[in-house]
Amino acid sequence: MKKNFSNAQKIVKKLIETKQTISCAESFTGGLISHCISQIPNASQCFYGGIVSYSNQAKNTLLFVPDLAIKKFNAVSKEVLELMLNGALKQFHTDFALASTGFAGPDGENVGKIFLGIKHKNGEKRLMEYHLNGDRRQIQTQGCILILQEFLLYLNFFSKTS
Repeated sequence: MKKNFSNAQKIVKKLIETKQTISCAESFTGGLISHCISQIPNASQCFYGGIVSYSNQAKNTLLFVPDLAIKKFNAVSKEVLELMLNGALKQFHTDFALASTGFAGPDGENVGKIFLGIKHKNGEKRLMEYHLNGDRRQIQTQGCILILQEFLLYLNFFSKTS
């Protein structure tokens, strides 16, 4: 978790410096991304909050993901991930949103298949698919590490191009 803390510190520092904000919509990570960000002093200046939408009902009611999209694409899909990102941006009115959906296990044929996403309010986005190994906790932790690493890279690139 040291890596998460280090990346979260850099993210919070960069967001505060650039006067930008972030929110999260989490499924398989169960609030771990939000937890890592909220551990950083002064995170409240840039982190508006997170929604743990573990169930399909929560995705629908809290993030406005239509039931039809979940039925058509599956809750663990790039399509639903993007709708989760849109829901977080809508709910929190932030500059950026991070989202996670995936199969953390321990059972099923798709254990370790995850989707992570980053979206800016201007529509610019990065949707990523990974296939991870490990037990439930390891998959959740790896997902958190990956999204914070990717967002830090994205944020550094974004600030140079905007």
